[in-house]
Amino acid sequence: GIEKEKEKLNGIKDFAKLMSMAKEAIENEEYQIAELILGKLLEKEGDNISVLDLLGYVHFNLYNYKISYEMNKRSLDIDDSNSYAWKVIVN
Repeated sequence: GIEKEKEKLNGIKDFAKLMSMAKEAIENEEYQIAELILGKLLEKEGDNISVLDLLGYVHFNLYNYKISYEMNKRSLDIDDSNSYAWKVIVN
């Protein structure tokens, strides 16, 4: 489960590989695993809009609406023309 995924993630440092893993988890609707991976990516690059947008999406699907809103708000603070984040914030 989740603990096994955490251990697997500890050995992976490559941003692109982690991002690919996160997207695959999202495609498979494995949102808790995606959240773990994206959280690790956010630690590396806290102002990465793609990571923030995906985290917002993941938290929305985990019914963590407040966190989803906060991720999208952070994304807009970096780029106020981010149409994806605006769509989430407005709805």
